[in-house]
Amino acid sequence: MSLMLGRFEFDGPYATADRLPTSAGVFAILCFEEDGAYRIDIDHCDDLRNTVSLRKEFGPNQAKSTLSVAIMRHSARPDERQSVVNELKAEYNQDCTGEIVAA
Repeated sequence: MSLMLGRFEFDGPYATADRLPTSAGVFAILCFEEDGAYRIDIDHCDDLRNTVSLRKEFGPNQAKSTLSVAIMRHSARPDERQSVVNELKAEYNQDCTGEIVAA
């Protein structure tokens, strides 16, 4: 399954980090509700599985029923991945609260 965030196609959503690849990429943590998907955070990393599993949103004390993560594998240099993050954050509100990104 995939979803579009801006002009980028992301894989997912995934309910847990254990199914994510250990490759580099861009990730979007999303909260799904009846009227669409709300972005909580967008970032990039060298190891998608490890980085997402360490995020507080996916910690052991958080309910995972509505939180998911979408990923875009991107093996480019960190500065190129950061460009994707910057573009998405510019397109969507910088503060991640209450913004529908996919319906």
